[in-house]
Amino acid sequence: MKKFSLKNYSPNNALIIMGWATLIGFSLLGLGLIYWVQAESLSRVFLSGKPLYLQILVGVGLGLLFGLIASLGAKKGVFEKTNKMVQNTFKHPKINHFHYAWVAFCAGVGEEICFRAGVQPLIGLLPTAIIFIALHGYLFLYKEKGFVLAVFFMLLLSVLLGLVFIYFGIFAAIILHAVYDYIVIWYVAKKM
Repeated sequence: MKKFSLKNYSPNNALIIMGWATLIGFSLLGLGLIYWVQAESLSRVFLSGKPLYLQILVGVGLGLLFGLIASLGAKKGVFEKTNKMVQNTFKHPKINHFHYAWVAFCAGVGEEICFRAGVQPLIGLLPTAIIFIALHGYLFLYKEKGFVLAVFFMLLLSVLLGLVFIYFGIFAAIILHAVYDYIVIWYVAKKM
């Protein structure tokens, strides 16, 4: 039997697979934490918060704002290694805006269900934010130019995601995350 590896797939198909893995894996983990560990109703998590139109406005607005700020940071050379990784992943003739949107959507949904709705109610806002940025690898880039500024920004963004979840709802956090990711992926892959 052949060993599974994303290297066996074209870059665009590998991104689709990675997206599904993120969407399903993180969502299931978060839903499991909500249902079995928090003993919380799933409907309460998804139906609570501000009206949907307000969650959409907040998510899109803050996602655009923080995506633009991060793009300016990328332009200034903050997180050079991360920028190169994004470019290596997304700079390919077969990869287009659909793939950017797919990855951003999957990360937004999966990671926010897991971290904001699943983990944050159990361990709190700041510990969840720190775990979130650590799992994204940002704490291990201490030799990079602008490390302190970049980690501070990512911590601020992660705390913001947690606060948006608390005060507006899960859909606002998901949309903020997805819009932010899309802008940063697009900018780093196409404009740098």
